[in-house]
Amino acid sequence: MRVRLIREAARRIALGLMRSGRASSNIQDVGNLLRLDRIAGGYYWIECSGDELRQGPTLLDAEPLQDSFRLAMARSGRGPQPAIPAPRRELNPRPRFSVRRDVVFER
Repeated sequence: MRVRLIREAARRIALGLMRSGRASSNIQDVGNLLRLDRIAGGYYWIECSGDELRQGPTLLDAEPLQDSFRLAMARSGRGPQPAIPAPRRELNPRPRFSVRRDVVFER
């Protein structure tokens, strides 16, 4: 029996495609790939390593998609990220003096 590892990147890409509404939740294992049904017809083909994403009716006819699209789907598959905390306020802030001075010109 052959054990195949599906990396977290491939899972995130698949989840991102489903969350964005581009693919249905029907996922099949096909050899060393994951196959998702496209909403617009055809399939998305994801390598189990998450290194490549293809689109097409069959694996032989599938065209590779841009890396930026693959990375965007992986980011959206991560889910909501925690908010960036606000910077801490100083307890005793130093007074700030203005450097600008009023200049009066005389004739």
